[in-house]
Amino acid sequence: MSARDAAFDGLDAELGVLVRRVRRAMWEKSVHVVLGHIAEYGPERAADLCAVIGSDKAAISRHVQHLLEKGYVEGSPDPEDGRATLLTATDSGRAQLDEINGRRRTQLQTRLADWDTDELAGFVDALGRYNRALTQ
Repeated sequence: MSARDAAFDGLDAELGVLVRRVRRAMWEKSVHVVLGHIAEYGPERAADLCAVIGSDKAAISRHVQHLLEKGYVEGSPDPEDGRATLLTATDSGRAQLDEINGRRRTQLQTRLADWDTDELAGFVDALGRYNRALTQ
């Protein structure tokens, strides 16, 4: 086996670990993405979130319902379409976003504390390059 083939085997194994971790965190993260989008770009209709976030109506509906129940978003009638509801992040929702973002940053800083800035920047660059390659 060539060194390149061994590197691809290692990449495949590490991606498997990453995918398993992502799956465990997927619900919280996907709700966080919906809330984050509403907070940044709202007011927003749930139907419009499907295209922007790339999720189906049923998943978006479940996430929005969860956010409404938690009080993180509120709905108001859409003046352009009386059948639709515009979603807006509440102060509580924005505080939740800040908490989640702070917790995630702290976790990353703690787990990567022994990485120097050049290593971290190199990893960010490599991961970005990998993600761009997947979209081609």
